[in-house]
Amino acid sequence: ADGERIGSITISLEATTVGLGTLIAPATVDIYQGQNLVVPVAQLLEANGFEYQYSGSLADGFYLKHIIRNGITNGYSIPHDLEEALDEDGVMWTNSYYENSLGEFDFTAESGWMYSVNGQYPNYGMSECFPKDGDVIRIRFTLALGKDIGGGMAGGSSNYGKEW
Repeated sequence: ADGERIGSITISLEATTVGLGTLIAPATVDIYQGQNLVVPVAQLLEANGFEYQYSGSLADGFYLKHIIRNGITNGYSIPHDLEEALDEDGVMWTNSYYENSLGEFDFTAESGWMYSVNGQYPNYGMSECFPKDGDVIRIRFTLALGKDIGGGMAGGSSNYGKEW
């Protein structure tokens, strides 16, 4: 029945592409029948002191645009070999970011948050994802439409051959 506990999933939040590492270590959260992925992700973000901005709605077309916390980008450092791969790929640098948020169009025109389920990047939003018991969810910041985190195939392009 809707609302009945159906198991648990593991969720992490990572910004390794900009040298900020793991922002939320893998955490186990309960999931419930009829509940999409947005609910446990939002609860985990809030429980760890993050605010967030999104487009769409919690029930349809949800896209995580920005994660917000004071000083979140302090100490960022894009790995040199990733910078080279981005330049070689023709990724446009925006040369802008905010100290207290990390999200779409920060650093590059192809940046943003993506998620994977058991290592696969779905080509649909979190509101359309209904996790199953034991799923491992990784929410990762990309500078290159996922090509730098192994998710380029979700957008129809090849990966860089290395994940940062």
